Amino acid sequence: MTPEHFKSALRQVASKRNISPEEMKGAMGAIMDGQVEDVHMAAFLSALCVKGETDSEVRGAVEAMRLALADKDASLFRLAQHCTTHLPEELRPTPA
Repeated sequence: MTPEHFKSALRQVASKRNISPEEMKGAMGAIMDGQVEDVHMAAFLSALCVKGETDSEVRGAVEAMRLALADKDASLFRLAQHCTTHLPEELRPTPA
C-alpha cells in the first residue's frame, strides 16, 4: 500500500465511512510492515475505534496480521491461527 492509499483509508475512516476488507488489509499490512509513521498509525487506529469496525474490516485486519506474522516467525503464525479459530465463523479469514 502506498502512503497515498493509506492516507486515503485514514481519511475515509476519520469521516466515519467504512473501508473494504482489501483496504483494511492493505492499511494494516502497511502498519505491520512499519511503513506508516506513528502519528498516522495512531490517527487511523483512533478513528477506527471511534467509527467502530465492521465485520469485513476486522476480517481484513486479521488477514493482514496473519500474513505479517507468517513472514516473521512460524510460531507467531500458529498463535495467530489459534486466536482466529475462536472468531465467529463469519469473521474468520479465508485460507490463502
